[in-house]
Amino acid sequence: MNNTFHPQRFLKQDKFSLIVLFVCLAVLVIAAKMPVPPSQETVQGQDYAEYEAAEVTQVLTDTSETNEKDDFAYRGEQTLIMKISSSQYLSKEMMVYNFFGLLYGVPLSVSDSASVIINTLHRAGNGL
Repeated sequence: MNNTFHPQRFLKQDKFSLIVLFVCLAVLVIAAKMPVPPSQETVQGQDYAEYEAAEVTQVLTDTSETNEKDDFAYRGEQTLIMKISSSQYLSKEMMVYNFFGLLYGVPLSVSDSASVIINTLHRAGNGL
């Protein structure tokens, strides 16, 4: 039994396989060289949430109501303007959504204080 490799015989027998292999290799090389377009919303930095102290300056909307079946607990939501009284947002006014129900939260009035959560998403180009 002869176990020697004969390149000419191999090329004649597997010509189609070699063509497919070279085409795949060429496609791979071309794809690797192509530039990747930048994403429209490239997120940089780190996303985080901060708990800050704030005071209600305006109540824009209020859908609060009491529910007799739940011991007159409040349910609904409010849109508020709140003035932040701590951290890097000191004295800035922000629109805040206050959701409340049977297990959490209460409606707020002007001059009430509360803790707010400020979610920060860092995006390229906006400075935050």
